[in-house]
Amino acid sequence: MFRETVDRVVEYSSKGVYGVDMESTALMTAAWYRGVRLTVIASVSDELHHDGRWVKGSQSRRLRVTEKLIVRAALDTASDLEP
Repeated sequence: MFRETVDRVVEYSSKGVYGVDMESTALMTAAWYRGVRLTVIASVSDELHHDGRWVKGSQSRRLRVTEKLIVRAALDTASDLEP
């Protein structure tokens, strides 16, 4: 139902947009509505290029290492927060 198209990639790129993340936008809306703080950390796995070429990176070793670093940083940060 919701998907990225080559036309949208070209349009967004021409406006200086580097990435689109609909899931974070939904979380931000819910956090704003509830009046709570939210932090989003994202790692990019797949890329859709202007020419329609889709580079899948979701199974790469580099992504797995990045995700482990992100989780470690999030847990370290959360443990330093005051209740």
